[in-house]
Amino acid sequence: MNRIIRPFALSASLFLAVSACATFHPGNGPMRDFEFLEGTWVQITSKEITEEVWNSNKGWSMTGVGRTLRDGREVFGEQLAIEPRGESFVYVALLPGAAPVEFKLVDRGATWARFENPEHDFPQRIEYRRDGNSMRATVSGVEKGVEQREVIEYQRVKG
Repeated sequence: MNRIIRPFALSASLFLAVSACATFHPGNGPMRDFEFLEGTWVQITSKEITEEVWNSNKGWSMTGVGRTLRDGREVFGEQLAIEPRGESFVYVALLPGAAPVEFKLVDRGATWARFENPEHDFPQRIEYRRDGNSMRATVSGVEKGVEQREVIEYQRVKG
């Protein structure tokens, strides 16, 4: 009797494993809606270069780095991520020597997303809007009682 049950159990396990693989789609991870950010994005002005580089792992993670260069030296740098949290997502910014700051997703479309953290000093809102090879990042909120807004007009860099 044991000899009959073991092959049946093995066949059932193998069937379940193959079925699970058949329904698994590598590009359908929870982060696929944020893949519009993927790539290297740069804004060059007469004073500085600002860039963000976002990487996606086929919809399963979204990580990035942001930095600003002035006179060839980095004057600002941060690590970035978008992570699933329960039924929503958070944008996480990590500056050197500081605790991570989280911004909750409040709205999004096919090529844009808005995150907010009303408790943060500045910014309280971060929004990305992509249009082809251009992307606008807007950071805004109230700082010292005054509404502030910074807009970065990125262009996608090939390679």
